[in-house]
Amino acid sequence: MYIMKIRVDEEFKEKLLKRIKEVKPRKGFHVTDLIFCLRKKYFELKGIKAERKNKIAIAGAVGTSFHMSIQFGEPFTEVRFKKDGIVGTVDELGSDYIVEYKTTRGRVEPHKHWILQCGAYCYLSGKKRAKLVVVNMINSTMKVFDIEFEPEEIERIWEFLKLRKKILEIYMQIGEPPPKSTVMYDWECKNCPYRGVCNEQEGKG
Repeated sequence: MYIMKIRVDEEFKEKLLKRIKEVKPRKGFHVTDLIFCLRKKYFELKGIKAERKNKIAIAGAVGTSFHMSIQFGEPFTEVRFKKDGIVGTVDELGSDYIVEYKTTRGRVEPHKHWILQCGAYCYLSGKKRAKLVVVNMINSTMKVFDIEFEPEEIERIWEFLKLRKKILEIYMQIGEPPPKSTVMYDWECKNCPYRGVCNEQEGKG
């Protein structure tokens, strides 16, 4: 009779986590950079090293896996657009709509920041409708929200992002992070990989 040995391998776990925890800077200004905290993007562009918390890194990897699996074998691929110096990567393009996939551990509903993102992608792609696919990874439920924007709404969303980009560019030139008033949502700070350096910079002000 064979008696196997099973132990928890923390060292190998850390090697795996290291692959997904490191924040990999993206060049340029992306739609999601401008929807969320401008200070976070400032620190990223400044080349400050940062790592995500374990739970955030794992949740992100799971979300990416879901996106890849649902697109497997389909003719759709991510499509990248760029206008006014702003980059947007659309998950899928349909005939007259864009598709955006989201995973959550909370309520399955169309959150404001997701709607802004969908509106921006509609602007970039010339569409006016979006399919927002939201999946709860805890209870394995999915909802698809069909969002039809008015042209004026899409324009307002894009003008808002252009203004955010201009603010960030100004503070990049000054060499100081944008004020905390540019943080869009309070919950962003909780798990931000730049929280430590952000608080230090705030203390100097």
